[in-house]
Amino acid sequence: MLQNYFFLNRFILDLTPLLVNSKIEEIYSQEKSKLVIVTSKNTDFYFLEISVIPGNSYMNVRNNYSRAKKNTLNFFNGAEGQTINSIQIAEDDRIIKISCSDSTFYFAIRGKYTNVFVIDNFQNIESFKSIDTQGRTNLWVLTWNNSFDTPFFGNGTGSAGKLINSRYPPLEHPHNDYLFVYFVKFQKR
Repeated sequence: MLQNYFFLNRFILDLTPLLVNSKIEEIYSQEKSKLVIVTSKNTDFYFLEISVIPGNSYMNVRNNYSRAKKNTLNFFNGAEGQTINSIQIAEDDRIIKISCSDSTFYFAIRGKYTNVFVIDNFQNIESFKSIDTQGRTNLWVLTWNNSFDTPFFGNGTGSAGKLINSRYPPLEHPHNDYLFVYFVKFQKR
């Protein structure tokens, strides 16, 4: 089961020595809902494949991968050339964090909302799959900016609701499960 938390946790332990201190060469997609992150370390190349297909989400590393000559699309161009510093998984959750020199990748497995997000040092957020914001951007910025007060241990149960309600009553949820989880419980391993 490729999306099981315990499998992912073990996978991260095995993946860390391969990818930490490697350089991101390119990031692209040539299949719907699959992202490929090409990295190099010394003379070796590794291809991190991330699938955000609902019900079949996974992360895999390969030693080789052929990029198609047509119908490919580059993503997250700002991350190219960066070094991967660490790879972590959230405590008891299927959110994988890849910290780079100038940005952070989050692979969050959430059923039909599974996605890959990249947040740079200026707090700009990009996503692999497009998302419908429906005017929720202000809630997201508020939640995201306040998550840095306690980045490793979270703010505790109910804290997101209190924060948002204090600014935008009667709302009590950021309407984004990724930010909600990060704000409330993402912990460093």
